[in-house]
This record gives sequence, C-alpha cells and structure tokens, in this order.
Amino acid sequence: MIESNLSVMVLSYIEGYPADEFISNLSDVEQFNIGLAAGKELRKIHQLHAHAPQTIH
Repeated sequence: MIESNLSVMVLSYIEGYPADEFISNLSDVEQFNIGLAAGKELRKIHQLHAHAPQTIH
C-alpha cells in the first residue's frame, strides 16, 4: 500500500450570499458587530488542537 498525506474535513453548509454583496449596505456599527462576531468564531477555531494522524488500512 502506498501511503499518502490525506486529510478529510466534513463541513455543514448554510445557504446564503457572499458578504461583499450586502455588507456595504449596512451601517458602520452593524459592519463592526459582524466583524467582531466573525473574530470570535475565528478565535474558537484557533483554540482547537489537532488530533494525531491516524492510518487508514
């Protein structure tokens, strides 16, 4: 068997629109709050620890 460096990620999908299509129509305060919320979610992602690699046989 040839070993490969493979990764798998399963994501859920939420239907919507690209932010750049509507964010400019929001007030500065609304844009700031969206950015703040996005930053909080990004912080959560960066706090996750990766699991040790597993071999699939």
